[in-house]
Amino acid sequence: DDLSPICDDKVHRFRVEGDKPRTKNGAYKLRAEPDGFAFGWVMTHKEGVTHAWHAKTKRGAPKEDKAERDRRIKAAKAERAALDKATHAAAAKRAAGLWRKAAREGTTAYLDRKGITLAGAARISRDLVVVPLCGESDGPGSKPIVRGLQYIAADGSKRFLTGSEIIGSYCPIAVAGEAEARIIICEGFATGCTLRMAFPDVAIIVAFNAGNLRPVAEVMRRRYPDAVISIAADNDQWTTRQDGTPYNP
Repeated sequence: DDLSPICDDKVHRFRVEGDKPRTKNGAYKLRAEPDGFAFGWVMTHKEGVTHAWHAKTKRGAPKEDKAERDRRIKAAKAERAALDKATHAAAAKRAAGLWRKAAREGTTAYLDRKGITLAGAARISRDLVVVPLCGESDGPGSKPIVRGLQYIAADGSKRFLTGSEIIGSYCPIAVAGEAEARIIICEGFATGCTLRMAFPDVAIIVAFNAGNLRPVAEVMRRRYPDAVISIAADNDQWTTRQDGTPYNP
């Protein structure tokens, strides 16, 4: 496969070395300007750490050149933000339709293997667990809507519906109208289901990955200012990839 980065200012997923063959836990975005200046970021959803990057030159740029470069970066970010907003809106509309059509009851090979049952807002489509990404529809404090989907296959591999807005999105495992005096936020859906079995009277919130724990916690704090919020993070400190290298060196 061609591993050369694509400089189109769009998010691209890739397989992280040592992960399962079909998983794509890495993501990056890279933009290159006609004059050769480039900038972007890269992250892995397993580690939840984002690394920003931009091209650097050894010679100093004239003040006017730097001002023009800063203007172009600002304009590019605004253009990208508008495009991302449109992409997220289209994905949310598609996700809501797919989620409504999915089955509310049943089981899958993945659920059986994990020893859990369908819980919260998750549903089933064929042999896939369909987990909705819920989030505020129009800024802080607005009504939550389905903003995307995560599909979990029988072998545990996960993928998001293209265009899903992940940052700040979550899946609640709770009963409608349940008191939110205490909230536990975790990473994965199976972990959330297990926590719900252990704490049946506590609202469980799935954040999907480590990097999204803080954004989701901030959303929960805004929505439930008096709640006791706990983080049930995965114990990945000593976890290694299939090739033996650590996730968190």
